[in-house]
Amino acid sequence: MGVMWVPGFWAPAGNHYRWVGGHYERPPYPGAVWMGPHYERGDRGYGYRQGFWSRPVIVEEHGRGHAYGHFKDRDDHDDNRGHSHGHGHDRD
Repeated sequence: MGVMWVPGFWAPAGNHYRWVGGHYERPPYPGAVWMGPHYERGDRGYGYRQGFWSRPVIVEEHGRGHAYGHFKDRDDHDDNRGHSHGHGHDRD
């Protein structure tokens, strides 16, 4: 298994940020993808999430003009029963 480039990023360090340089890293398992550090909204506001290795995410396509992106993990199954996710239609 080869190595992948992990881009550099600014990481919080106390009351300031520090630069973490890009580097090559060996993924922990075949097919792993790097999810870069980012801020996520939680129950108490936004929090910093460190970068991590993950399984690939598959994005469902809904055709032209669909305004919502839906993400499915590779192991999720679509049983064709439809679903409701609160934006005006029960079947994609």
